[in-house]
Amino acid sequence: SHLLDAFSSVVRSGVDATLVLAGDGVDEPRYRAASSQGELAGRVVFSGFVQQGQLPRLYAASDVVVFPTLGDPHGLVIEEAMASHRPVVTTTAAGDVGRRLPDGEAGFIVAPADPAALADRMIILAGDASLRERMGATGDGLVSGRTHERYAEDFERFVEAVLRAPRR
Repeated sequence: SHLLDAFSSVVRSGVDATLVLAGDGVDEPRYRAASSQGELAGRVVFSGFVQQGQLPRLYAASDVVVFPTLGDPHGLVIEEAMASHRPVVTTTAAGDVGRRLPDGEAGFIVAPADPAALADRMIILAGDASLRERMGATGDGLVSGRTHERYAEDFERFVEAVLRAPRR
């Protein structure tokens, strides 16, 4: 796993951190085996599947949310983390992430399958509480205006503009 490789680098750099892996899947036994030895032993926690109602508690217990997807059409976890006032480290493979998460402002965006870049951004955030706070506040500010009502108003304005446009 690219994330486990990145986290190994984070730990080797001297950062005292724990990685919580949320979710389950067919690769979990392999990830458990890989994280039970060496520098990762005792530093990786597997939460298993997390019910929607329990996600806020998980985000609140985190300093940073890392979503190292290799391909996801949207990745709602990004908005959930931002709404939880947490900086995000994700990849360019998370749909239109560049429009939703300003790189360097509300988190970091790296290339997929790049453990060195993931580790670098994780180390930066681990060592700078004020940066985490600023990025979390920026992300929260960005998503707080993304409500159903706001989307409906934007759509209504779009339709009205189309209807006013001269026909050809």
